[in-house]
Amino acid sequence: MWLEEDGGVWADYPTVPPDDHMLPLVWDGDRPVSRGELGARGCVLSRIAVCRTDLVTTFGMPQVNGSAQYASVWLDNERGVWADYPTADPTEDLVLPLVWAREQTDSRSDLAERGYVFTRIGRSL
Repeated sequence: MWLEEDGGVWADYPTVPPDDHMLPLVWDGDRPVSRGELGARGCVLSRIAVCRTDLVTTFGMPQVNGSAQYASVWLDNERGVWADYPTADPTEDLVLPLVWAREQTDSRSDLAERGYVFTRIGRSL
């Protein structure tokens, strides 16, 4: 997984033979779940990155209040990727899963030529 300097989260796209293609990770669905509920299910989240919320909107973030300036990206103990769901009430503590946007694959080297800068933030199985 990669964090793009402008806040996008990307994942390597495994191909045969190996290539340098990547996919953006986008918000999955419109029903956020609380971290407390995930904890009750035995899910343990580890923060792996922080993105500015005004920048992740281009990667499929649902229309929300948007009062939060930053959204954390979380990796769970089963290698699922989640992102904060910012609301006006920080006590809600909501997250949404992130999934690959399969129709948006792009070459990392092509993206780098266009000025994208990536930092590896984790690995998933």
